[in-house]
Amino acid sequence: MPPIEEQLFGRWDWVRTEEAGSTDVLTPEGVGYSRRLVITPARVEVLRDGDVEASARYIFVPGQDLDDEFIPPRLVYDQEILGAREHGVGFDGARLVLFSTCCNGRTHLWDPAPTD
Repeated sequence: MPPIEEQLFGRWDWVRTEEAGSTDVLTPEGVGYSRRLVITPARVEVLRDGDVEASARYIFVPGQDLDDEFIPPRLVYDQEILGAREHGVGFDGARLVLFSTCCNGRTHLWDPAPTD
């Protein structure tokens, strides 16, 4: 399996966003628009209905195993992406999971985009 940083590269279609401590779940069907996340070795872009909503350079920070806790890998952006300057990164099977490392408590779930 390739390193997690390389697994990020590609196009991802938004499935849903969950708010911590809330039953609110945002989906493309519920909000009336789609989002696509495009991650390259140099940039991340968020497209909303095909138009660029946000774009940023990023640094990938590997996960760290400390004495009594694990700090997950994360993306740190030079501009806000999805309302944050950084996201924790993980996978649930093939699904990409971006989660809040700070204040808003949001988790964004993304499926691999079909190839054209």
